[in-house]
Amino acid sequence: MNPASDSSRPDGRRLRSAASRVEILDAAERALAEGGYAETSIRRVSVAAGMSAPGVARHFATKQALFVALLERIQDRNLAALTGSELGRLDAAERIVLQAEQLASRRRETELYTVMLGEARTPEHLGHDWIIGQMNGVHARLIGEFGSVGPALHAAWDGLRLLGLYLPGRVDAAQSLAYRLRTGATTETPAAPRGEPAAASDAPRGDDDAVEARILRSAIRVFAGSGYRDARIREIAANAGIAHSTLLYHYPTKQALLQGVFDSDGTELATRIPRGIARDGGEFLRLVHEVARSTTRENEAEIERVRSALAFEAIEPQHPANGYFVTRFGGQLDRLVGVFRDVEAAGELAPGVEPVAEATWTLALWEGLRIQTFYLPMEGAAELIRTEINRALVPSRHLT
Repeated sequence: MNPASDSSRPDGRRLRSAASRVEILDAAERALAEGGYAETSIRRVSVAAGMSAPGVARHFATKQALFVALLERIQDRNLAALTGSELGRLDAAERIVLQAEQLASRRRETELYTVMLGEARTPEHLGHDWIIGQMNGVHARLIGEFGSVGPALHAAWDGLRLLGLYLPGRVDAAQSLAYRLRTGATTETPAAPRGEPAAASDAPRGDDDAVEARILRSAIRVFAGSGYRDARIREIAANAGIAHSTLLYHYPTKQALLQGVFDSDGTELATRIPRGIARDGGEFLRLVHEVARSTTRENEAEIERVRSALAFEAIEPQHPANGYFVTRFGGQLDRLVGVFRDVEAAGELAPGVEPVAEATWTLALWEGLRIQTFYLPMEGAAELIRTEINRALVPSRHLT
């Protein structure tokens, strides 16, 4: 036996294993580009890689593990591009806008990251700690480059990626980031926390309302844990302590039940600030801040989880909830555009602030902070929203 060749065998096996992993990740990236996350299974990746499914599973035991590894590779590649010689000559503002432009041209990567944000929202998921590490790294980098504006840029960028998948003709992350950087930073000190506003009572009246409330509470828990596709009507009924037929009497289909959950969502701007409650644009923005403060309470965490989980899951046009989110995000954006135009007409918009761009930024910041709640401490979220709203207003209308 040749000692040299014998001692080289472990290295040879490692090299072959590494090469196989590269082939699998290449195949996963191709499959992702062709079919999206929902359609990309271990079996589909194995066919694209020219391997057996057990062969792929020896390297990546689950779809979770495969796509966390793929995200790591994509992030490493993007980071290498960000620090390349050409980008290295740009200042921080130019670099972040260019990176957003590059990511916008790679929709499937954005979809993968967005879906993974939803799937990995619980600590048990393989990708949870990895996403926390990624978010902490981006957070620190943006604070280092942009100072006090960094947290707003970070949250809004996450929100812009989500909104861009639902409203691609209206939301452009690069344009929004460039706009925010043009309108400058604020140097105000965040106000001390105040008492939380009292929650409005929405106790159900009558037996039917009581049963529906139990059904919706159960649906929220099941949708939050399993997502829409994997949720089962029978499980929701059992958790609510009612018969399957009773649930179907109130909600004949799973999609009707999903709509019921959406309609019960008291954390949405459209439901927490009913149309006509604030005719004055500045008053509306004050109420936005109050809603932001109240939605940090623990008793609203469940509806936040289910809504965000479904928003992540429904990015594919064929998903039953996709149309709902397109309509909801589009409607909220329209509402905010109208608010900032009212503020502009009253002469209360700060110089350089543009209503459509500011509305897009405000909605992206709101959604991004909700996303980050799963991964980062968010004690200062409401004050961050207040600071950003004040940046858009003349000093006499600043929120306190």
